[in-house]
Amino acid sequence: MVDLGTDYSLIERRRKSGLDNLIGAIIRQLQTPLGGLFYDPGYGFDVRETVQAPWNAQTKYELETFVQAAVERDPRVLEAEVEAEQRDLERIHITIRGQTAVGPFALVIAVTGLSVEVLRANT
Repeated sequence: MVDLGTDYSLIERRRKSGLDNLIGAIIRQLQTPLGGLFYDPGYGFDVRETVQAPWNAQTKYELETFVQAAVERDPRVLEAEVEAEQRDLERIHITIRGQTAVGPFALVIAVTGLSVEVLRANT
């Protein structure tokens, strides 16, 4: 059986295991600037930095591509599909559908210049 790991969330003050743990890792990666970990310069893609960019087909494609690459960088994720949508000038919604060896997962996040909020997580 495949193990997706266990971690302790200091914010939620509880242990997280399985897909719940993976979702937490994905959120942390999407809030960390690229190179933000000195021991892993390829880790991270801070989606908050993209909120103020002019929204057009090119920026939408780039955001979706960079988020997909960040999510698939996690060895527990076999593949991911990403769709981004600008809700207003200060908010982007990102939908991530992924596949692990344990099964599929879905995640919808709202991104502002200050936060990444999980709107829905289907684990």
